Amino acid sequence: MTRFDLMMGKENNHTEEKNKLILELDENDNILACIKQGMLDNNIKEASVKSIEGKLLSGLINAKEGRTRVEDAELINAKGKFKFGGDELWGNIEVFTEGIKPIIGPLLQGTATQGLTITFEY
Repeated sequence: MTRFDLMMGKENNHTEEKNKLILELDENDNILACIKQGMLDNNIKEASVKSIEGKLLSGLINAKEGRTRVEDAELINAKGKFKFGGDELWGNIEVFTEGIKPIIGPLLQGTATQGLTITFEY
């Protein structure tokens, strides 16, 4: 089962407080489904992806070279934005893999390894 943590804090000494949602996924979790469920469970209508740590067990990334299937890929950065429009979640998460030739692009499908962590601000 995916774990959700909510935190409030100040970002970079600015006066505006930002809320954070941290999703920690389990082995074989569907990443995009967990993002949707995490936002629903915490009544979050809009959130920005701030970071990601962990590995993709498998995934499909829409890279510049075309759709690329990856397996056991370390993720070193991510950005994106999600927003609910009615009951549907809209948006994307762009990921950056580690390696000699990193793969960069929106994640179209993804399965997590144990402990993959995604941090959002809202």
